[in-house]
Order: sequence, then structure tokens, then C-alpha cells
Amino acid sequence: MDDDKGAEFLDMIGRQARLQERIVGRAARLAAAGWDDAALRAELDGLLAEHARLEGQIRGAS
Repeated sequence: MDDDKGAEFLDMIGRQARLQERIVGRAARLAAAGWDDAALRAELDGLLAEHARLEGQIRGAS
């Protein structure tokens, strides 16, 4: 893996870690709301979809 590809891969890993932190935060807020907040649920669904997309990119790059 050349330096540019390595830097891109590390950037994706960093983005994934930040995204996972956001997912945990939203899930905690949603749980505190009794899982009855449509806006939080939609935001969490979006974050999970973004995470799945990024995971696919990471798997494809490795």
C-alpha cells in the first residue's frame, strides 16, 4: 500500500471511530428517551447507514 493509500485508509478509520462515538451518543439519548423519539431514531438510522457504507469502503481498501 503506497503512502497516499495508507493515509486515505487511516483517514477512513478515524472517520469510522468518530462516527461510532456519535452512534453511541445518539443511542444513549434514544434509550434515555425510552426509544420513543422519532427524530433521534431517524438520526441514528442515518448514522448506522453511513457507518455501513464506510465499513464497505474500508473493507474494499484493505
